[in-house]
Amino acid sequence: TDRSGLRACAEGMARAVGEFARIEAEGGPRLVLAVEAEPDASARNSRALAESLMFARLVGTRVLTDEFGHPAEVTAGLMERHLGTCLDCCHSAVEFEEPGLAVELARMGGPLGKIQFSSALRLEAPAAHPAARAALLGLDEPRFLHQVTARAAGEFLHLADLPALRDAVADAEGPWARADEWRCHFHVPVDLERAAGLATTRDHADAVLRTALARPSAEELHVEIETYTWNVLPESAGAPTDGAAVIDGLEREYRHVLDLLGA
Repeated sequence: TDRSGLRACAEGMARAVGEFARIEAEGGPRLVLAVEAEPDASARNSRALAESLMFARLVGTRVLTDEFGHPAEVTAGLMERHLGTCLDCCHSAVEFEEPGLAVELARMGGPLGKIQFSSALRLEAPAAHPAARAALLGLDEPRFLHQVTARAAGEFLHLADLPALRDAVADAEGPWARADEWRCHFHVPVDLERAAGLATTRDHADAVLRTALARPSAEELHVEIETYTWNVLPESAGAPTDGAAVIDGLEREYRHVLDLLGA
């Protein structure tokens, strides 16, 4: 998060761009390093990521000249061609981003290399729904990070994981207990409107994809369905009990996304 660390990151991205440019010049495919925002990262949302990539492009032009021998007049174009964004719909929803703005910011960061079509968990008025609140806290498991965010009286709150949320809501008068809405970075099957007794952010992912399709740009659109949590989901969230159930769940996800593309 410090300036020297961000500069080192930017230089590393530029070296990747230099190699990608070499590969394409030698007849290979065009490759794009598509960087992804994640809650609580140094680039936690689409705006912060776009700013980071703008900084990386500035730093990168020098690296491409000094280390790869490219003339100064072509380096900016190489950075813009090979360094871009991966827009993760789950992460964007957890950050309470407006879908259209998320797509716009993603394209400001360079080519939109990929949309990861993914869905998070959400709970409106948590104080009024103790069972749903307990259901979310019960999803704590050690393998993955489950960052939590909230809107409370116009303020944006965030915590690193579900155990921190359990501690925060112990104060019944605190901002977390009285929040308007919680969202949690817990990937759930993308076709579901509800999972584990909670609402999902499926509508956000649908809106991101529709926006990207409605505002075409020069790059090819890559869409990846991302639910990697099948083996940690509870039964209430559509957890499969055998291999056939996994296949059924994956098919439902594909049908949902293909229907959006078909429309």
